[in-house]
This record gives sequence, structure tokens and C-alpha cells, in this order.
Amino acid sequence: MIWSWDWFYSYIFPTWARTLLPPMFGIGYTLFALGMVWLCLKLPGNPALTWCLLGGLEGLISHIYAIYSLGAASKPPIMQGTDPFAVLIFAVFEKAFYWSMILLFGWLTWRVANSKTGIGQFPQTH
Repeated sequence: MIWSWDWFYSYIFPTWARTLLPPMFGIGYTLFALGMVWLCLKLPGNPALTWCLLGGLEGLISHIYAIYSLGAASKPPIMQGTDPFAVLIFAVFEKAFYWSMILLFGWLTWRVANSKTGIGQFPQTH
């Protein structure tokens, strides 16, 4: 958010949001991720696939709000002239990708932390 404030977020959020939104998003998305973990373990099917699909759904819902309530597809100069529907379709795949990377890094961290061969080394599998 800090990187893209000047060319994107400053057009859709008030000035005070520059300092408050990053920690608010951090806390909010942490709680959201914990809810996603719970839901993924309760729903039938592959939890990893469910995680990615829920990430895509989160992208769709958050971008619907951003586009139609905040003007994210019309106010920032970089977005002017874009098709809101195309932005929504992109958002689904973008967020599914981001959430899959979170899952991958979480899994790798878990593997390293639980490795019997030492920190940073993966156990040999046969």
C-alpha cells in the first residue's frame, strides 16, 4: 500500500488512511485467513484447493466493493478507461494466486520448522 499510495490508493481513500489502513488490513486479513483455515478444514474436498477458491472469492467480493463503492476502476488515472468487469475477472485469478502463495510459504515455513534434520533443511523422503 505504501508503494502504490501516490498513483492508486490516494485517489480512493482519504489522507488519514495512508497510515491506518496497512495495520488495519494486516489485522483484518490475518483474522480472515484464520477463518479461511477453519472453513477449509470443515468443507468437503481438498483444503488447499478450497483455500485458493476462497481466495478468488475474496478477490471478487473485495473488488466489487472497491470498484462500485470506492471508484477504484474510475478515479485513479491509471485505471481510467478500464472495463470494471475485466478488473473483476482479473481480481479473482490475482487473489487466488496471492492466497496460493500464502499457502505455499506457510507450508514451506511449517516444513522447515518441523524438519528433523535441522533449521532450513528438508528431511529426505524416499
